[in-house]
Amino acid sequence: MKYKVIGFCVLGGGILVILATLFVHLHKRVGNIQGYNSFLNEERNGCISTKEITGVNVTIKYQPPLYMTLKETEQLKANEIQPSWDSIYKKQTCMTTFLMTIGPDKLKRKDKRHSIMYEGVNDYAEYTQRVLSTNFNMVQQIRLYVNGEERIPVLSLLENVYELSEDRSFVIVFVNNGMKSMKGNDYIFVYDDPFFNIGKVQFHFKGDDLEDANNVIVKR
Repeated sequence: MKYKVIGFCVLGGGILVILATLFVHLHKRVGNIQGYNSFLNEERNGCISTKEITGVNVTIKYQPPLYMTLKETEQLKANEIQPSWDSIYKKQTCMTTFLMTIGPDKLKRKDKRHSIMYEGVNDYAEYTQRVLSTNFNMVQQIRLYVNGEERIPVLSLLENVYELSEDRSFVIVFVNNGMKSMKGNDYIFVYDDPFFNIGKVQFHFKGDDLEDANNVIVKR
């Protein structure tokens, strides 16, 4: 949480009298969804974390309700569907959403460019099984712990279906159980990988950082 401190004082008769100290919460302002995404991608803001294990990168990025609402409304407009901002935003505030991206470590990889989905597979049958498993069973491999309380995802949605990049990204959605604020909470995202030989990976997020991301102001 970031604050500006503004102090007012007068000096009289050798006595310093503090008249007022104001704490003004500074909300981050961005111009559009691209600016919001850039904010989320800055590690110092505490909304993204990457770990490299055995040549594979796993990145977890928090997706605030406002960001998801902007994203969904843009997709609907692109399909010439008039979105209802209020209903979409209300739906998103009932969820806690993360984006999980898995891809090859491009600095350590020695072989030619290929999708992470081919990593460690020996034939087409194994590749097909991996595609099916990641599409339909990913929720079984993920847990979110909020102050130690386990939460199971209700949805895992594959983003880049057509493998236009080397990475695979999954939108992971949890029900937030009526929690109104993330302040002061501790979030641990756990991915127990059965696909790419990287084992169990944990990512820690501070609730204060996630709450700050929720309060970003976007020009609409």
